[in-house]
Amino acid sequence: NTTKSDPVKIDLEQLLREGNIIRIKPQGYSMYPLFIPTDEALIQQTDYTDCHRNDVVLYRRDQGILVLHRICRITSDGFYMVGDNQYEVEGPSASGSDYRKTD
Repeated sequence: NTTKSDPVKIDLEQLLREGNIIRIKPQGYSMYPLFIPTDEALIQQTDYTDCHRNDVVLYRRDQGILVLHRICRITSDGFYMVGDNQYEVEGPSASGSDYRKTD
C-alpha cells in the first residue's frame, strides 16, 4: 500500500535499461528556452558512442541527481555538459557512464 505521504519510487534508469522510452518534465530553467517546467521530454537509453556534441542527454551527476543538459564538448576525458541557459560548463563526465538522449 502507498499513500500520498509514501509515493511509489520509480527506477527511471532501470526502465531505460530495459528499453522503455520515458516521458519526464524537466525541473527549473537551465535548459530554457528549449524546455520550461511545463514541457515534457522523451528519453531513451543510448550508448555513449552514439552521443555527439549538441545532443541533449540525461545523466547522473556525481552528487546523485539526474540532469538534462546539452553536450557542449567531447574530449578523450569525457563529455562536458552545459544547460542552454547557463554559462558554467561541468565535466568531464566519464564516457563510460550511462547516457540517455532526448527524442
